Amino acid sequence: MRTSRSGALWLAILTAGALLRWAGVPGKVILTHDETVSYISATGHQGEYARTVNAKTAPYGAWVTRGQWMRFVEIGEPFCWRTIRDDLVTWDLHPPLYFWLLHLFILLFGTHVWSGPLLNTALAVLTALLIRQAGLRMGYSPSLAQTAAALWLLSPALTGISLEARPYDLLALCTAAFVVLLLRFFHEPHNRTVRLGLSGITLLGSLSHHHFGLVAAGAIAFMLIRPGEAAARRHAFSLLALVAVGYLLATTAGLDIAQAWRASRREVPPLELTHLGTRLEAIFLALAGFFSQFKIAKYLLSVAFIVLWVRQRRCKKAAADTNGERRFLRFMAVWSLGWTFLLFWLGVSPAHAMGEKYLAIAWPFAALLLADFAHRAWERRSVKWALGIGGATMLLSSLLRLVPAAAGLPVCLNTASSVVVDTAARGELLRLVWHVPGTAMVYAAAQADLVADPAWPGRVDRNTLYISRLRAGNTRSHQKQILARWPQGCSPRHQPSAFDKIGAGVWCCTPDDFQPQESEK
Repeated sequence: MRTSRSGALWLAILTAGALLRWAGVPGKVILTHDETVSYISATGHQGEYARTVNAKTAPYGAWVTRGQWMRFVEIGEPFCWRTIRDDLVTWDLHPPLYFWLLHLFILLFGTHVWSGPLLNTALAVLTALLIRQAGLRMGYSPSLAQTAAALWLLSPALTGISLEARPYDLLALCTAAFVVLLLRFFHEPHNRTVRLGLSGITLLGSLSHHHFGLVAAGAIAFMLIRPGEAAARRHAFSLLALVAVGYLLATTAGLDIAQAWRASRREVPPLELTHLGTRLEAIFLALAGFFSQFKIAKYLLSVAFIVLWVRQRRCKKAAADTNGERRFLRFMAVWSLGWTFLLFWLGVSPAHAMGEKYLAIAWPFAALLLADFAHRAWERRSVKWALGIGGATMLLSSLLRLVPAAAGLPVCLNTASSVVVDTAARGELLRLVWHVPGTAMVYAAAQADLVADPAWPGRVDRNTLYISRLRAGNTRSHQKQILARWPQGCSPRHQPSAFDKIGAGVWCCTPDDFQPQESEK
């Protein structure tokens, strides 16, 4: 009876985690910049898109149907693995595995706002299964292992990660699989299946995200410094060889770490000392994001997390460490968090590269550690209160992700007969015209080209929509010049007084938004 109840509870946890992710899709008002790039990459068009925009050839700078732009997120050639890989090497800095998987999902289900979240939901559920298995390997009871997996599945940080078509759920899956195999390797270092599995997971992990290298390096470092265990240090060199084999195989599949490093250096501006405080704040907020998406709660929970972390060693029910599994868990949590934070704080990572998704390699360890800590310190009243408040905040934050954005998309997006977009930057244009009617005509070009081209206003009518993205060199000054060229027969030639915001820095304007200036009333 107890086994059946445990199985039913485990099934309910998995179902709840999947539904939390899937139910959050209707709340996606607009795609993010990065996930639009994911769809362009996964359909094999990243190189073609870049060449089209750079050369300023049609459909750039011409009145074309919306479909001529949207074809860049639709698969033209199925199973174009090499094209996807080569375009990523040339135009991006991410390895290809996630985009190959997304390609398969688009082949099966088509290109939709939910294509990436559907893939990520499947990856997250698999990760929960592996976290439970890792807990059992560490000597956790089945209920405690399920608690760790539940923390993973129900955290608002991780449900949020799954709603964006990016490779972080895949990175977490590879991390969890690597940990399960490594826990076996501690006791069966000569098991051929385990050794092959470690090389295979290293291959997949390295092709999922470059941060996987931190996980592999941490595992090797732990085995080298394990006190009093000379055999473990000898096996560390075996693990180093297995990891090296995985990375060697990854290079034959298209992994180019040197190119990715050069590309990331181009994205990272010089670090200024005045930014260190801001980056430190971002680190604390990202850490507390495991429990909450409310900023005030993040501040409080970040402090509570540190206090509880420091006090965990003083718990009366300290578990035995005879096999070093818990020491490994603590070491890897500190290692993965520490290196991610240090690279960000010192300016090696880009200024935007801190948030819940950038800690994907750390969250599996955090879930296992939090479950273990709660079990060992549960008799403390302060711990019960802290965990109760943290759990309630976590559940509330996850549930609030199910509520669609109040503003929604402007009605004018669905009624426009034509659209003028003042950017064709990768990751920007397609997400801005994603919800425009399929019959609409689109003119897309950089602001400077719109200002210089005398022909585009000839196709503007009363149902023409102007979408402006104040990014990538765009300015308010150019925006005003473009609006000043709006044909007078369609709308007054005045500056707009109101815009509908449809995303961070994204605005759309219709003729009805134009108001006469005081001097002309």
